[in-house]
Amino acid sequence: MQHTTAPNRAWLLWLAPLILWVACLGLLGAADLACRGKNIWEGFRESAAFHKPKYAETIHPADLFRTRANTWSNMAYALVGFQVIALGLADWRTRQRPEDQPRRLWNEPAAGTLLPSMSLAYGLACCFLAVGSGLFHASLTRWGQQLDVASMYSPLIVLIAIGFARRIPVAGGIPTWPPLLATAVLATAVLYVFKWSVSSAAVMPILIGGVTASVVLNLFFQSLPAVGGGWLALAIASLAAATACRELDIAGSFAPPGSPLQGHAFWHVLTAVSLAAMAGYHQSWQPTGSPSKMSRVQNDASVVGSG
Repeated sequence: MQHTTAPNRAWLLWLAPLILWVACLGLLGAADLACRGKNIWEGFRESAAFHKPKYAETIHPADLFRTRANTWSNMAYALVGFQVIALGLADWRTRQRPEDQPRRLWNEPAAGTLLPSMSLAYGLACCFLAVGSGLFHASLTRWGQQLDVASMYSPLIVLIAIGFARRIPVAGGIPTWPPLLATAVLATAVLYVFKWSVSSAAVMPILIGGVTASVVLNLFFQSLPAVGGGWLALAIASLAAATACRELDIAGSFAPPGSPLQGHAFWHVLTAVSLAAMAGYHQSWQPTGSPSKMSRVQNDASVVGSG
């Protein structure tokens, strides 16, 4: 019996996450309209940002979304998360049936493709960031702030784990991704619990430095294609632009308080672009050395990740 290749379904990788994202927007919009003037956050301990706002946007104390632009803009993280999860699921399916590989828009299938487990973890971390940051800006509560900071750390911690998994996919015949992801989850939980004891001003530079170090280390040992360099440049440029918008917003120089175009909202959108670009960078990564050797390493590392 002659085998036929499955039809091209690349559009599903983009359409399915987009449909889910639009559905979430609709549900949140309906909830926002239904709860206006009802002050559902009454009884929660308010954060310092409620009484002494750091950002310029107008606060609506009796609404579900107390700051609107700064809440809605977190959906950019959700869109990135949904897309990366879809790619992870597609990679998992590929490992089960290679003939079903859909053609991805940002690169052809390569030996450097992220393990499905890492793609899923990174996508979930981006979704966690959307929830944590969105909840804080919607509620301006102390608990929301604690969740916001922990969720902010999460994608960076997973990126560090991905960097280590890239460099050492197997140790002693055992895939390294399970302990790396377990460590990432534990680190996020610890930083959530001790949020009020450990300043984010101290933690964030360490995490950003860890991501930078993992990228630099891999560049010493791997061959980065032009598309990978483009993704990396986009990640850096987006982060720089996001920082500028955030600082202008804090200074009150970005937009009037009632404007829907808030500087911190642009911080959310542009850092989401940076996180998406980091996913593109890792997906486009190409290992040096013989393809057969790398294929054996990838197969060893995916024994558990694709099971």
